Amino acid sequence: MRPELAAAVEAYRQLRSRWPDDWPGLAAVMRGVLTWLDAPSAIDGRAEVPRMLIECADAVESSGRARARRVGEPAYHNRLHVADTLVSMASLIKARRSLLGTPGAGLTRFEMLCLLAMTVHDFQHPGRCNRGPQEIEQMSLARFAPHARRIGLSASDWALVRHLVLLTDPTGVAQVHDGWHRDRVTAKDSGTRAEMALLVTEADVLASALEFPGVELTRSLAREWRRPHPEMASGLLSEEGRLRFLSAGVRFSSHAADALGVKEAIRAQIASIRRARKAASA
Repeated sequence: MRPELAAAVEAYRQLRSRWPDDWPGLAAVMRGVLTWLDAPSAIDGRAEVPRMLIECADAVESSGRARARRVGEPAYHNRLHVADTLVSMASLIKARRSLLGTPGAGLTRFEMLCLLAMTVHDFQHPGRCNRGPQEIEQMSLARFAPHARRIGLSASDWALVRHLVLLTDPTGVAQVHDGWHRDRVTAKDSGTRAEMALLVTEADVLASALEFPGVELTRSLAREWRRPHPEMASGLLSEEGRLRFLSAGVRFSSHAADALGVKEAIRAQIASIRRARKAASA
């Protein structure tokens, strides 16, 4: 595993060492991510941008914490998942900066909106699959919209965040990646909405695609789906289910993911599972 990806795994591990009893809160996670990314106190001349990110994270944290006390959070789509996706996005951003030759440039609007999309993408998730296209994504956005207005997010920034979050519907992810490959965008020509969408869909599943914490997260998703989708839940727990997920259930097309070595890590897992199956059947 490449050092940059190993750093993300260590961050996932640290999050789990404090979940849920010693949880620092998503605002603290966001502050850590901003520090990791060398974010200045003002971005593009706007001192309020880091504050907005932290306040958005705190709004998601407050809602999740209240829900945990009241009825409990979903086993997978909870605050820990949001924290995982923030770490994942930060890792992709750092890899992207290295490719572009801007490792210490500070947070850009592109990066800020990617982090914001991860913060809100599963807000108040019901713990089940969509019953129609983008149903849960639309619901999360509608519920977070008052917070976005209160925090002072501009209409144009919120519109772009909405666009990105809607594309996290699993049924539409393939289209995002297919379009990227069709257009053959180079690293130096990046910075578009298409690249933002690509990174958001990748950050959503990066932790799940790694051996740690991926296997643990698969079990969590199976627990979450046990009531609403029992057949799907049982399928997740099999070796065949894990192989299917790694082979066809996740897509990593960005130059940043390539630089992190995500596909290498996935291929290593697939090979390991197949070797174990072969040895067991010998």
